[in-house]
Amino acid sequence: MRLGSIHHWGEDFAEFRREVRLASELGSEVISVGASTITRKVATYSLSGGVDVVAPGGGGAFKVLSTDVGGGYGLIAGTSPAAAHVSAAVALIMHLRPQLSLEQVVTLLQGTANPLSCARCTEAYQGKGEIDVRAIVEELTRRGSSGRAD
Repeated sequence: MRLGSIHHWGEDFAEFRREVRLASELGSEVISVGASTITRKVATYSLSGGVDVVAPGGGGAFKVLSTDVGGGYGLIAGTSPAAAHVSAAVALIMHLRPQLSLEQVVTLLQGTANPLSCARCTEAYQGKGEIDVRAIVEELTRRGSSGRAD
């Protein structure tokens, strides 16, 4: 399977509009990721526009543990850790079911996602919701080795 890229949207991207256009041109080769907070809301720094799913990105007092540029570990918040969460989920899916296409992977991510409930929690901001790795594993286990629903 050829995976394109995991794209994340945040206010820190100066060329946001160009990036959104690029993502829409790539279509099925891109998974667009927004960020969610510990309170299960769309993060204020996570922008809208073609988001497929959201994942924990931190915010406020809550930060995500990450490797540090200078070595070691540090706490960060942003769409980058959210994209890392989705990348890890995709890696797990591909490990368990390497025969799946990118379209099937996205369908699985979205079909097992949990919609968030907040004022900004429209599909434009959260896609189908926050990824749920446990639900993904349960769904793949239920499907069996074929990858198809029984």
